[in-house]
Amino acid sequence: MSLFPDCEIGAVPPLGELYGLRVLVDESLAADKEITFNAGTHRDAIRMIYDDFVSLTKPTVCSFAAKG
Repeated sequence: MSLFPDCEIGAVPPLGELYGLRVLVDESLAADKEITFNAGTHRDAIRMIYDDFVSLTKPTVCSFAAKG
């Protein structure tokens, strides 16, 4: 509660850098035009152009999802 006071308890913060957190994104998402992510609640989501997300968050792009 004290780390993310404007988010619901247990919800993922929408933009990690706003909370001093490093943002990680799987490299497979770079191929998508849009990205959708939690918005700090258990029912809301944010959808935005992937390139805008990268410009805003400056994420570390890595591979942590298994291809199946």
